[in-house]
Amino acid sequence: MRKKRARQDLPLLPFFVLIALIFLRSLVTTTPSYEISSCEVIRGGFRPSASYDRETKVAVIELQTNCCGVGLEVKKSNSEVVIQEVQHGTLCRCVCSRRVTIKEIEENFSVVFLTLDGRRLVLLPSTGFCGFSSYGFCESDGDCIVTGCSGQVCSARSESIFTTCEWRECYDSRRFGLKCKCIANACQWVKS
Repeated sequence: MRKKRARQDLPLLPFFVLIALIFLRSLVTTTPSYEISSCEVIRGGFRPSASYDRETKVAVIELQTNCCGVGLEVKKSNSEVVIQEVQHGTLCRCVCSRRVTIKEIEENFSVVFLTLDGRRLVLLPSTGFCGFSSYGFCESDGDCIVTGCSGQVCSARSESIFTTCEWRECYDSRRFGLKCKCIANACQWVKS
């Protein structure tokens, strides 16, 4: 009788192996095709930004980093592209902007920036969404509000954000499943 059971269980083995391979593949981190511009010194106000072209499947991310001793690494995992600051030398008191161009990125991906000090900024919560986050300081979700003439901005209550008054479907945060929340002391759009 035991031999008969073993034969009945044998066809399930390939199924479990397939499930294990699919699970392991979801944990794999890959490096997407990307380019990083040289550091340009910032003079005046700067806000991180992100844009996405559906036809070319290219995301362009504008970041603020330290001018000295900091590099950027780009990794892709599951439905997220992570841009991470990595310290390579001594930091200085200079801040610059860098443009990261990520190629062949699908619409369902989000882009996250991990700073040296541990902040997690969701720069592109959904590649179809075209609103933006101010990343204003917050201590709780109650410190963050949805603002802008079309409700396309997630900002801190203490900030004054002004926008033009036009409506675009890509401003609809509910359509993209986004909430304005306080993450790592920064008001930002995140997937709900």
